[in-house]
Amino acid sequence: MLAGKDLPAGPRPLFLASVTGPKEAREALGAGAHIIDLKNPNLEPLGTFHDETVSNVVVELGDRVFLSAAAGLLGEQGESPMAENLSYTGVDVVKVGVPPGRESCLQVLSVSLSPPCRLVVVFFAEQPPLPAWLRTLHDHGVWGAMLDTLNKSGTGGLRKSLSLRALENFVERCRALELRCGLAGSLGTGDIQQLARLEPDYLGFRGALCPGGARAGRLDPNRVQLIRQKLEKHHEHTSISGTTR
Repeated sequence: MLAGKDLPAGPRPLFLASVTGPKEAREALGAGAHIIDLKNPNLEPLGTFHDETVSNVVVELGDRVFLSAAAGLLGEQGESPMAENLSYTGVDVVKVGVPPGRESCLQVLSVSLSPPCRLVVVFFAEQPPLPAWLRTLHDHGVWGAMLDTLNKSGTGGLRKSLSLRALENFVERCRALELRCGLAGSLGTGDIQQLARLEPDYLGFRGALCPGGARAGRLDPNRVQLIRQKLEKHHEHTSISGTTR
């Protein structure tokens, strides 16, 4: 398989911004996002877009930024036709979710992507992954794993769903298995300091980038800048204290 584009170099975590199309992608990149993620907030979980929307972003920005695209949920036989279709657009990774109760589909994972696109499997805080599930991803050659939340209304987000220790365990297990690791799920500026200390590869945001936290609303570049500034302050602090890996 051809080697794909790697994540940007630099201190961790990076900043993933979920966007709804080319215009928001340009705004998020210009305001400081490290990773641009195409995800339809009106179709949870991991709502996807038509290939054409994703292709337009790839054509315009694919040589300037790391791109990912949401592809819905894995089927009972470990398949994801949408992920396979989106891999032909030229995105760097596609993300598919494992709904609670369907973890057995990982044993027969059968997502065939067009190289050099790679696969990220998303678990949900409502049923966080067991170590054996992450090992299965590694054995299947999966590139990365994420934790997110299924319920986006009134749950308080990832930090309310799982303890900091549980999140740290997830990051450490991914790192030990050489899986790229991401955390998301209604994250806000108040979550950055503690989650950044865990040093996942990236933190993902959508609601925090929109006025009033309305994830289906319009992305506000000023809010993107604020997230980037908060992360940079963390990076500066850890660099000075010598705690960054």
